[in-house]
Amino acid sequence: RSGTGADLSVHDNEHGIVVVRADRGTQYVQANVTDGGEATYEGDSRVVVTTEDDRDASFTVVGNGSVGVNDDGNVVAELGTEGVLVVRAYHAKRSTEDKRREAFIADGIATAEVYVMERPSGTVVDTIPYENDTSVNVTATNDSVNMTVDRSQRQGAIVFASVNGSVSTASGTLGVFVDGEAIPSANTFAQLGAAANNGQESRYMTTPGGESEAVTDVAIAINHFSPREVSVRSVENASNGTATTTSTATTAA
Repeated sequence: RSGTGADLSVHDNEHGIVVVRADRGTQYVQANVTDGGEATYEGDSRVVVTTEDDRDASFTVVGNGSVGVNDDGNVVAELGTEGVLVVRAYHAKRSTEDKRREAFIADGIATAEVYVMERPSGTVVDTIPYENDTSVNVTATNDSVNMTVDRSQRQGAIVFASVNGSVSTASGTLGVFVDGEAIPSANTFAQLGAAANNGQESRYMTTPGGESEAVTDVAIAINHFSPREVSVRSVENASNGTATTTSTATTAA
């Protein structure tokens, strides 16, 4: 935490996400670009830095604020009260799916991310909220990821989940359940956005993770809120309740 009221959090996950929050008053952030890198302005909410070895990192503002490039070629952001700056690093160039996820974050439609990762010490869960009124509690077992997602408003939202290890490699088809009911998949990101906009039903979309074939990225559009119970698991193993590893993470508003 800075002395001016900005809160900085760094997440050891696939995208090395860094989040800066302006909890009190206006905050100014500068990120220096290393030699050989180039920062490109993509509108008030996003700047993309490409490194000398052709890897991308995006700087996205959520809520009250803007981001740009100064005369020295460095990234600068101004965050108003409760504004958030999100930095996501990539192993290569950003894909079309990556850009759509960033757009959902910038527009406030995607309000949280969850990463379930295998480490030498066991299963690790990392949760990242992008707004103060969203909370996510996560439990990971040997073949499922279970989340309780809540918002202080009824409006729907999208939660991104990156699932590693036994869940994504389990036999059978990966399924998503909301309040115990299987939800249909979406064919396009537009369908995800429509579902999150108080649609008739929740939807989800899966894509291969960028770091490893063992990673599956799941975008879950929850159509409305009160507390919702969300489960990502192999359909064949849906009845298997035996847990070998449990990790819980709670986001604090």
